[in-house]
Amino acid sequence: MNLRRTIAAMALLGLCHCDSRTSNAAVDPARFWTVDSFAQAAQGQTGFPGYAATDLITLGGNPLPFPSSPTQHPNSAQQSQYSGITVFPAFSEGATASYTVTEIWQNYAQLWVQPLYVFTNSSYIPVPTQVPPVASVGVGSTFYSPYWQLIFVVAPPGTPPDQYRTSSDILNAKLPLVTGPLVLAPLTPPEARVATAQGAAGPVRPYTGELVSGGRQISSWADGQRVSYILFPSSQFTSSANQVVDETPLFFFKGQNGSEPINLQLPAVIGVGALGAHAAARVFTNPSLPVATTLPRFGALSRRYNVTLPTGSGAFVLSSQGDLRTQLTLAGGILTPPVAAAIEARPDANNYILRIAVNASTCFQDAVGFPGSCLWLDSQSRIENLIPGYRIEKTDILLATPVLSYNGPKANL
Repeated sequence: MNLRRTIAAMALLGLCHCDSRTSNAAVDPARFWTVDSFAQAAQGQTGFPGYAATDLITLGGNPLPFPSSPTQHPNSAQQSQYSGITVFPAFSEGATASYTVTEIWQNYAQLWVQPLYVFTNSSYIPVPTQVPPVASVGVGSTFYSPYWQLIFVVAPPGTPPDQYRTSSDILNAKLPLVTGPLVLAPLTPPEARVATAQGAAGPVRPYTGELVSGGRQISSWADGQRVSYILFPSSQFTSSANQVVDETPLFFFKGQNGSEPINLQLPAVIGVGALGAHAAARVFTNPSLPVATTLPRFGALSRRYNVTLPTGSGAFVLSSQGDLRTQLTLAGGILTPPVAAAIEARPDANNYILRIAVNASTCFQDAVGFPGSCLWLDSQSRIENLIPGYRIEKTDILLATPVLSYNGPKANL
C-alpha cells in the first residue's frame, strides 16, 4: 500500500509535518497553544491572541462564560471535577451551530495530517483492542497537529498495553498496517472535558440550551508517555493529496465607536470554503444516525477573519435579556433594537439571539416579514455578499475548532 509506506517513511524521517513558520523568527515568530496551555494560563489569568484564557477554559467549580438559556443569571458553574473547554455559540449556513477551540496557531501557513496508530484485530475490523493508540507526535513538538490519519495496526494476541509507545516501536516491529479515515482528536489533559454545567446531562449550546457533542476521551501514548485525546465527530475536515489540512474561515465581528475598532463578543460565523470561492457546504449524513443529523466536513481548522460591521447593524436581543442588552450597549459598536412582541413569541425566537442583521432596526419590528425580511450575517455567502471586501480582514491566527452542533442537532460520532 503506497500510502502506508509513504506515511511510515515520513514518520521515520520526521517529515510528517512541514514547519510552516516564517524564516525571520525574531521578528515574526510562529507559536501555538493547546488545551494544556489554556488550563495553565487560566490559573494566572493570562491570555492568547484574541482571547483571555478564561474565555477558552473554565476551571472546575467556576462560572461558565455563557448562559445556558436566554434568561439564566448568574451563569451555571462548571462541573467541579473537570476543567471545561468552552462551548461557543455560532451560526453557519443560516442556522445555529456551536464549536470549541482546542488549539491556536499564530503565523503558521498550514497544518499537516499526522498518523495516529490504533490497534485492532486480525480481521481489520476497527474495534480497538486493550492496547492504547499511539499518536505519532505530541504537543511538545512544533510538528504537532490534532488532525490525524488513522492507521489500523494488527497487534499479536496477548500484546501488553505498554509494548508499543511510539510510532518507531510500531514501524520497527513491521506489524500489518491498514489506512483508515481522517479524525479530529486534540491531545488534552485527562482532567479537561467539553464544558458541562453542574447537574447537566451534557454540554449545551449557549442561549438555546440544545445538547451538543462532547466528544469521547481516549487514553493513548505520545512521545512514549501516557496522554489522552478527545475524539470529536468524524468527517469534520478534508485534506489535500499532500496531507495539508483544508482551512475554512471563521468570521468574528467588530464594531466601530468613532475611529476605534471594538471586538464584539458575538457568535462567530463558521465558513464553508475558501474566501471568494462561493463553495457549497459539504456535509456527511451518517446512515446510523437520524436523517436530520448531518456532520459538516468543514470548520475543524479555521482561519480567523475579522469583519467590521456597517453602520446600522444590530444584534437580536430579547426584551427579557436586559443584562445582555446593557453589556452590548456599554461596549458600543453594535445596536440592539427592540424586537416586536409577536416575533419574541415565536417558538424559534431563541435561535436568533445575538444573530446580526444589517437592517435590524426595521426588520426586528416586521412581525409579518420576519425572519425573511432581515438581511442576516449568518453564513459565509451572506457576509461576502453584504460586506465590502475591505471590511473583511484576514489574520495570522489558525484555530482548531471542532464543530459540536450544526443546523440544530449535535454533531454525533
